Amino acid sequence: LYNRILWLSLGAVLLAVAYAVFRPEASRQTVDRKGKSVSVAALPTLKPLARPAPGHSWAALRAMIRLDMLFVLRSPAFAVLLALGLFNALSGLSSVAEMGGVPYFPVTRAVVEMLTGAFAIIPLIVAIYYGGELVWRDRDYRMHEIVDATATPSWVFVLPKVLAMGLVLLSSLLIAMLGAVLFQLITGYTHLELGSYLLWFVLPVLIGSLQYAILSIFVQTLVPSKAAGWAIMLLQVVASIALATTGFEHRLYNFGDAAPVPLSDMNGMGHFWIARAWHQFYWTAFALMLLVGAHLLWRRGTETRLRPRFALAPKRLHGPAGVVMGLFTLAWVGSGAYIFYNSNVLNRYITEPEQEQLLADAERLLLPLETLPQPKITHVSLDVALHPRERVALATGEYTLVNRHEVPVLQLIVSTPRELAIEKLDMSGSRLETTYEEFGVRIYTLDEPMAPGETRTLRFVTRLQEQGFPNSNAQTRLVTNGTFINNAEISPLLGIDRTIFLRDRATRRKYDLPEELRVARLEDETANSSHYLRPDSDWVTADIRLSTDADQTPVAPGMTVSDTTADGRRTVVTRTESPIQHFFSLQSARYARADDTWVNPEGSSVALAVYYHPEHEHNVQRMLDAMKISLDVFSKRFSPFQFQQARILEFPAYAGFAQSFANTVPYSESIGFIQNFREEDQDDLIDLVTYVTAHEIAHQWWAHQLIGANKQGMTLLSETFSQYSALLVMEQLYGKPQIRRFLKRELDRYLRSR
Repeated sequence: LYNRILWLSLGAVLLAVAYAVFRPEASRQTVDRKGKSVSVAALPTLKPLARPAPGHSWAALRAMIRLDMLFVLRSPAFAVLLALGLFNALSGLSSVAEMGGVPYFPVTRAVVEMLTGAFAIIPLIVAIYYGGELVWRDRDYRMHEIVDATATPSWVFVLPKVLAMGLVLLSSLLIAMLGAVLFQLITGYTHLELGSYLLWFVLPVLIGSLQYAILSIFVQTLVPSKAAGWAIMLLQVVASIALATTGFEHRLYNFGDAAPVPLSDMNGMGHFWIARAWHQFYWTAFALMLLVGAHLLWRRGTETRLRPRFALAPKRLHGPAGVVMGLFTLAWVGSGAYIFYNSNVLNRYITEPEQEQLLADAERLLLPLETLPQPKITHVSLDVALHPRERVALATGEYTLVNRHEVPVLQLIVSTPRELAIEKLDMSGSRLETTYEEFGVRIYTLDEPMAPGETRTLRFVTRLQEQGFPNSNAQTRLVTNGTFINNAEISPLLGIDRTIFLRDRATRRKYDLPEELRVARLEDETANSSHYLRPDSDWVTADIRLSTDADQTPVAPGMTVSDTTADGRRTVVTRTESPIQHFFSLQSARYARADDTWVNPEGSSVALAVYYHPEHEHNVQRMLDAMKISLDVFSKRFSPFQFQQARILEFPAYAGFAQSFANTVPYSESIGFIQNFREEDQDDLIDLVTYVTAHEIAHQWWAHQLIGANKQGMTLLSETFSQYSALLVMEQLYGKPQIRRFLKRELDRYLRSR
């Protein structure tokens, strides 16, 4: 013990002496082992690290946008995808300029519709694939630890990838657009609508693809590998398609889903863009929320686990990120509430399975009522006020009813489309017994039965209006420019309307219905009491008053009694010159008009007119010529033409048919008005403009003079005879060789569709 105390004391004394003597700042010299003096350098003064300059993050952002964009653009896979898309688009473009061997003008509307279907998948693939490539690129090159150690906020890593993807997607869409424009020029079509390309194609596809790019980046931020992220994205795309067929159809929960916008040269995007804009705003807000989420959960350094990143996310949410997230969340919730109000409150939301079940229930409930005797409509008075910009049609009308049965009518069954609001429905001496609101059916009991031969009057007031926008199946009949409705859409039908029942055999079997809802057999003479167009009417006379906006032309069946414009409204009053089918059209648009005259064999003049969109004058004269030769051939071969006028009226490309009403033929802009028929090619091409016009004029005889009863073979007297009649016209104009070519074309179309 004493020995230890001695040495400890001695050590302490020596340490104290060394401390007192040693002065490192007093000498910069020391000696090496050989005793030589050695200089020792002074330690440098350490300065604190400088913070990045205020613009450093934005400079880094620009640099990374350029880096990420060039990474994608220089990728061989991107070049391959773009080439595939352009090749697919080129194949589609050729079908726009020629369909079934018939040349058409490649109007921008048709080209855009084709591009959307043929090319839009490419930006979606690019968004999903390169979302993963950009997120994992630094890790693939083993540079992530160096990059993540830089004094750069996480948003500088996330945002450039989205902006770079936006520029890449925009460039691919512009390339496709320029290719389409070049195709139009090569085919000789020079009416280029670059603004329409941007609004109809580039902008909507860009927004939808960018939403998927953000979703892909967010998913890749969460998953442990790039392949897992791609698998999840593929599963999401497949699920969104598959679930839509099982009743999950609402656009509020199908990512990126937006209402379609049918296009028309006459009506542009119409009102349909409003629904799409709200849906895209809703999903863009949600995508931007995911973008902020990707910033909050962005992996830095070697930490790849989700739990630590989720633990840090609330701290990262403080400051600007939290404010931005709050704004995007508010926009998403607010727009979602507005969309729900439009699709589920103002309109009825019903899924396809629910609709099928509803129609199956309707058939079981209503079909037994079909045999109840109903009166016939013999005269129609109708006053219709169209408000195209507001998409409203107000109708006030009267039916003159006659009981043509041999037994009294005890009950009156009134059927209307479900979307038609009945504001008033009245027949003296009747009371409302039953209402099937979901089917649009009302049953009235007559206080005094309607005796055979007795006449009564039914009065009604209706409103057709689509409020807001539905989730799907927006109506395309009542539009800003190019309204085309028929009387059944704004006025009631008596009896049961079979057209609302299910038609598909497989669907009918699913709901335990007979495989087919057959019409009466040919031998059933009781079916001769009505024709196949409407069971409640044979032939009617009509007085119609139709009004619309002052800058539009209203057209209704019958001869014009008056045509006036006052107080911003144009009103036409018409009266039928002979009985017509209770099946007629009402139209309104900003039309140009071409007139001609045909003189019938008796020497009387028949006024001919084509009402058309001012940009679609290409085949107007051909239509007038076809009307004249058709009337000439048919009146000599069959019977006199029963009207004093015949008119063709163009309507928007929301449907692709022509249809014959009394002295009026609505004709879609997507067929005869844009056919590129040249006289020098008439020996090699089929003149579909003349054929379709002749076919529809033939219906003025076959359906509007003679019509089949509501039984098997009912359309033989209308469609088959009209086809034959049109071929007579074509033979007179072009000879039998073109008839053989046309029949071969029809046979090929029939066989390909089987």
